Amino acid sequence: MASLETDEQRPTRGKLYLPPYHEPKTSAVFSFTEPKVLDSPEHIARLCPTLISDDAVLIVTECENHLVSTGIAYLDDQHADYKLLDLPRDWTERRGGLLVSILAPGEIRMRQGYLCDYTLRGNVIVGRSPVTTTRPVEIWLKELHSNLLTRLPDSVTTRRPSVLPEDDPAVFSVILSRVLNTATRLRHGGTIVVLPNQGGQLITIKHTTTSRPLTEFVDRLYCTWAEARDKEDKPDGTRVIGRFETLRHSLLTTAEALGGLTATDGCVVLNRSMRLIGFGGIIDVEQTKLGPQLVWGGSPSDPSMTEQSLLEQFGTRHRSAYLLCRALPNTIVFVVSQDGDLRVFASDNEKAYYFGSLSP
Repeated sequence: MASLETDEQRPTRGKLYLPPYHEPKTSAVFSFTEPKVLDSPEHIARLCPTLISDDAVLIVTECENHLVSTGIAYLDDQHADYKLLDLPRDWTERRGGLLVSILAPGEIRMRQGYLCDYTLRGNVIVGRSPVTTTRPVEIWLKELHSNLLTRLPDSVTTRRPSVLPEDDPAVFSVILSRVLNTATRLRHGGTIVVLPNQGGQLITIKHTTTSRPLTEFVDRLYCTWAEARDKEDKPDGTRVIGRFETLRHSLLTTAEALGGLTATDGCVVLNRSMRLIGFGGIIDVEQTKLGPQLVWGGSPSDPSMTEQSLLEQFGTRHRSAYLLCRALPNTIVFVVSQDGDLRVFASDNEKAYYFGSLSP
């Protein structure tokens, strides 16, 4: 496999993309005069170091019974077709065609179409689902969006044409995706805890903060967006549009910085309004055992898993996350392992759950 080849003593990493026949042709930024035949792992290993950006890929096709690369392209539609006055989006690596990502020695990820996602690691294939499809995360994101609708002024919520959907928490999904994508790419391992209104006493936080909740960024973004839509053809429209573009960039970079905090030892702690309480947190495992304990609610991603097998399978970081959820209702914990795997532990008012095989 190309993933086991090295270039200048470094592991091979990169992406190969086979476009679908039914979609518009993906244009290459750099096209090879002659297609490069990919008939050996070494050839792929030599080309992959050119792919610096996260969305950079080798365009792959078949020519005369050979697999060939015709050039280098960038797949992030937002960067390829930048639009003013559009809400933030993030490159999720989900689009038509076949995308093969070489992540590490012996580790390859394949995405076919928009939802199908598989990882090959150590000769074991694992299917993964978007983290936003897990029930506790979905409920949280919809809660954030519902609260947003109650906070925004009528001039924004009743504007026609509408500037925000009534039931689609797309912006909050993008923010969470940005945070978790950053955390998984670091390959450091980390934990992000989303606490209910009470329960901070179960976590000792080394670095507390006074940051504003990310929901405030979103509030300002929508208000500025509505204003910019009204003034885009007026003399002061350029100024308002510029303020919107600055807010959009600030929101995404703040989310990325939040994900970067997982590179420190200890957990990153948020409240349900996406406000950073602090980082470098240590979950008091012994203290979590003293309060009322929720019952094991199972694992929707692995129905055969028992609570005992869960505790035996994982290390300290994962066990602490589960014990926190069991002791504190309505908690969500995102756990990223050093190999980039993403898992979620969560609880409602009665049970604690585990969700594995997830993607940001």
